[in-house]
Amino acid sequence: MLLSLKSVMVLALLSGTMVSAQDTINRFTVSTAKPFEDVVEDLRFAIAAHNFRLTGYNRIGEVIAKREGIAFPRASVFEFCNLEYGQKILERNPRYLLHMPCRVAVYEQGESIIVDAFLLPENDPQKHRSITEINQIIKAIVRYAAE
Repeated sequence: MLLSLKSVMVLALLSGTMVSAQDTINRFTVSTAKPFEDVVEDLRFAIAAHNFRLTGYNRIGEVIAKREGIAFPRASVFEFCNLEYGQKILERNPRYLLHMPCRVAVYEQGESIIVDAFLLPENDPQKHRSITEINQIIKAIVRYAAE
């Protein structure tokens, strides 16, 4: 059975899954002249130093270069989490699950290395103070990796 777009939107509204203004994605981005490998190692260190666990590391640029047999800019995505923070936030508002785990991308852009992170939305009326704390930690991790 095919549903019309209007039916899908109504169902989404009723189920509470529509994207709203509170779901705005914020980013924190820093550029550095450090070598890519050093940024990656410092990012790993900073994640652990802030009591987060690395849950995923994807070398997307490397995989594309190997698959296509071409020179391709290095680009990696790190995923990390702290279960105590995650539990506090999800107990308050399970919609934040889509923002977890935390993610930071590192990629080459010209002569620079870019360190780019998603931040948790802070304009949610049900916001827990842990969200602000996590965003501060993510920014500290990114800054450390780029210094």
